[in-house]
Amino acid sequence: MPVDHLLARLEVDGPVMARRLVELLFNSYMPVDKPLDVQVSRAIQFVRSNPGAARKFYLHAYHYLSVFPTSQFVISFLVVLVIKPVNILAELQHHFPAHYYYYY
Repeated sequence: MPVDHLLARLEVDGPVMARRLVELLFNSYMPVDKPLDVQVSRAIQFVRSNPGAARKFYLHAYHYLSVFPTSQFVISFLVVLVIKPVNILAELQHHFPAHYYYYY
């Protein structure tokens, strides 16, 4: 069965079926044997490609992951989403003075 079909089902199915689908897809979208940067990049790609299925996936993922790996993943995810963009903006502002941002 194609993954796109499974993700579409995950988005619309009830909790019991969603948990079964999450169990089936878990290692693809939350590979605990891979480094955190791989997990975060897969999560970002998953959210971008199919936000509804990703929401349902992460809603039920706690059934298959203990507290410590979950907290590591959440912290890493937040670092990528919040801190890195701020650092990039600060670097851009350092290289380009403020008057470049204004239109005359």
